[in-house]
Amino acid sequence: MIQLEAKGLTLAYGARLVLQDLDLQLSSGEVLGLIGPNGAGKTTLMRALAGLIAPRRGQVRLAGQDIARLDRRARARLLAWVPQRESSAWSLTVRQMVQLGRAPHRGWFLPYTGEDRRIVEEALQRTGLLPLQARTVDTLSGGEFQRVLLARALAQKPRVLLLDEPTASLDVHHQIDILDRVQELAAGEGLAVVMAIHDLNLAARYCSRLLLLHEGRVWGSGPPRQVLTPENLHAVFGVRARLYRDPWGQWAVSVQKNGFLPERSVS
Repeated sequence: MIQLEAKGLTLAYGARLVLQDLDLQLSSGEVLGLIGPNGAGKTTLMRALAGLIAPRRGQVRLAGQDIARLDRRARARLLAWVPQRESSAWSLTVRQMVQLGRAPHRGWFLPYTGEDRRIVEEALQRTGLLPLQARTVDTLSGGEFQRVLLARALAQKPRVLLLDEPTASLDVHHQIDILDRVQELAAGEGLAVVMAIHDLNLAARYCSRLLLLHEGRVWGSGPPRQVLTPENLHAVFGVRARLYRDPWGQWAVSVQKNGFLPERSVS
């Protein structure tokens, strides 16, 4: 089932065009990775898909509805957004911060039900935050706080999850742990996921499809092996690259700045 769709999307800041005539479809169970160099428009696209900025042209549809016509609470019941950075104005505990994810379903001042508490507990467990639940968020590291934002999003029980650089502040253990959990949610619960990601190895390993953005348009779209080609990566990033299977059978990307263009990717 298609959960998120963009048609003819053109995004701009004033006179500066960022992306033009972009089409996108995201179905339940998919993990779509947005890749591209700095300034390619990944975060701008994420914000448009979340309904946070209005497109110059085109439309975003969420669960079959025009996202511009949904009020914020209705949108939050369907879609959760995890930004790259966020600060908390209150000294909330980790548990209290995650509980805010239930607000679109309960309202701000209604008491939490047993079901709400179960969902919050599950979100804390899935993100490895149970040992930190009593700490205030202003005492956390950047990586720990990023996991809190993800847990809050999971507590919303959305159909669509948007992640803007979800692993940027995490060590390698928590990068793999978080993305394993995201992949499990997509496969097991039909969550549709879009994530902007710089690490091409993580993109190749965890995304079922990739959207490569460059010079204001979609440069490549499809499964990792079709997008992460030597030709695409040389044209977009200016590097020599090769996609291959690592010793554990996972897709991986080897890159170097100079040298001969390697053979075409293996399939």
